[in-house]
Amino acid sequence: MVNILLLVLLMVLYTRNWLGQRSDTVIESGNGSITTLKSIDDDLILWTNDSGISIFSITNRNKVLHIPLPSDFPRAEMYWPKIYTNHFNKIIIGWVNHIWFLSLRIEGFNESIIEDSTHGFDRNSSKGRQNNGDTNSVDDTVSEYSYTDSIIKSPSKAMSSILNNASSNFRANMTNVKNIVIENHFILEDTLISGISELDKDNVMVLNFIPPRKDKVTNKRIFERPELKIIDKHTFEEVAIDEYQQMIPLLLNN
Repeated sequence: MVNILLLVLLMVLYTRNWLGQRSDTVIESGNGSITTLKSIDDDLILWTNDSGISIFSITNRNKVLHIPLPSDFPRAEMYWPKIYTNHFNKIIIGWVNHIWFLSLRIEGFNESIIEDSTHGFDRNSSKGRQNNGDTNSVDDTVSEYSYTDSIIKSPSKAMSSILNNASSNFRANMTNVKNIVIENHFILEDTLISGISELDKDNVMVLNFIPPRKDKVTNKRIFERPELKIIDKHTFEEVAIDEYQQMIPLLLNN
């Protein structure tokens, strides 16, 4: 059993083994108030505080990523970040006017092995992939395998081999080292992010908070609805709403 205890300034991970013995691990302290705590999957925990953005792996008992805040960043406890996850391996974080795009990489895990093996696909190649980041680079190697010959000679043995391979690959996923890669980071001018979501593979939606204005007659504050912005993930430029509406039929056809 795994639980997270959040005490504003202190975060403790406590677990119990099958004998019921409890083990406490302090995974964050002394870095100000924790403003966000989110479970990414069954293993990864993301939180934010004065020190920045942190992601912790429960299985490996280590911090897989820490993003320090810029020196000119406003008080972190005053502005809470918005977090969006579209798949188990993609994370988008919007905080004040900063946006980070993160990707989960699992060393030695090949997501296509199950799909390829069920089609009797031959693969006799080894691929290496290196991220260009400074400290979070990952090198994944796809192991060689071949199923076509065994499927032709013995379909039952081939299927057993496929299932065993997929099962072992899944188990490896639970224990292999996980890394978080920063794919992109950019700043939106004149924006205070109050919501963020992926719109499609090329664009994200951002809700921009509009400060309230004071009514001259009643002297009361009038709150405006957030402004919707559509941002291109590649150029980081804002896409006009009417321009995006013209793109919708093309996106639906694809």
